[in-house]
Amino acid sequence: MSGSRFSLRRLLGIALSAAYVSVATCHDHWVDIWASMPQQVEPYNLPNTPYNGTDGVFYNTTIRTTVYLTQNATTIRLQFSNAYGASDLPITSATVALPVNNTAGSPAIRPSTLQHLTFSGSRSFQVPSGASSSPTRSASPSKPKPPSPPHHRHQPPNASTNGFSSPPSKPGPPTHSSLAIIGDSITDGRGSTTNLNNRWPDQLLARLRNPKSFPFLRTISLANLAAGGNRILTDGLGPSALSRLDRDVLSHSNVRYALIFTGVNDLGTAASDPTTQTQVTDRMIAAYSQMITRLHGAGIAVFGATITPMSGPGQAYGTRRGRGRGRG
Repeated sequence: MSGSRFSLRRLLGIALSAAYVSVATCHDHWVDIWASMPQQVEPYNLPNTPYNGTDGVFYNTTIRTTVYLTQNATTIRLQFSNAYGASDLPITSATVALPVNNTAGSPAIRPSTLQHLTFSGSRSFQVPSGASSSPTRSASPSKPKPPSPPHHRHQPPNASTNGFSSPPSKPGPPTHSSLAIIGDSITDGRGSTTNLNNRWPDQLLARLRNPKSFPFLRTISLANLAAGGNRILTDGLGPSALSRLDRDVLSHSNVRYALIFTGVNDLGTAASDPTTQTQVTDRMIAAYSQMITRLHGAGIAVFGATITPMSGPGQAYGTRRGRGRGRG
């Protein structure tokens, strides 16, 4: 589909939060160009009144989220997730557009770029409880159209935290692929600046896009599938990294690389005595091996990031819990 491309450094305003955005130029080769890990919403993260009622959240409410696309695209598709919803999720309308001044976190859009998403040709659709929608597709938001507010009718109280969708993806040439990053708060963006997209994965993306880098690096998009507090072995703030590997990585097309950067919370939340720390470390090493084997079986190259130090200012876990970092 022709039209203006989503600029790499532009932010896309989506009527409803997405877990994944995919993109392609060859329409049988879709690549994720943005992602967010679906998880349950903790009670303290639920919205205030009037957006939170006894029978639903965000009833008759418009929600707009900006996402940072990591590849250019003329056509994108999104998957909407209701993985943790206790009831079906009706969406009466969903749109994409470029935000005013390309500013993240702003509800204001450029009306001339607004495009409607369609689901099997319809602008309204319903995502069953515990499921994800089939992909919805949109052209690049370039044709002038009158503004139409994105809207959905009802959000179950325990639906997925990043709203209602999964990654945007695009059709791309066979040389294009994605890097999926499995991580915790360090990767999710704790300590980064709100709405400036300066997490370490964003900085990695900038290095991949450097004109002086190897050409093949510029064909790789990033999917940040991290969540604060996430662990390798145990569910907590979202499912464990080991248990979500199928959903977040293996089930997606054209993932060529995976980076695992999590484990500090497994060590940090376990008792600090040497016996417990040794047991946890042994189980973590076994889990890493399982993940690597499964990823290699799917033809995905795997990178492991070193667990960061646990001592120093602002570090709550302490030195004794950090002794397992050097094992493996």
